[in-house]
Amino acid sequence: MATNTLEIPKNTVKFDSLDALRAELGKKTQDKERLTAFEETIDEAIKLDNKKGIIEFTEDEWTSLITSEKLPPIEMQKKLLKEKIEERKETTEESKEKRE
Repeated sequence: MATNTLEIPKNTVKFDSLDALRAELGKKTQDKERLTAFEETIDEAIKLDNKKGIIEFTEDEWTSLITSEKLPPIEMQKKLLKEKIEERKETTEESKEKRE
């Protein structure tokens, strides 16, 4: 017997560029040491390529970045941020290919 499951999409937080992400992290991040690490990660990505592209976080991922409660290790958070930036690059490259 086959069953259908409906996947309910989680709420997401989206940014249309690395600059927008950097600005919002600056406003919302409660731990300034982590903010510095996040800004360094974003600045590295900005130097490497185009700043445009959608960057998307689930609500839980976003909350874990900006809150000062129950902080995961900073290396884990930097890894998450880098993965999201990489996903943005892949999406941007796919969009370029589709337009051509």
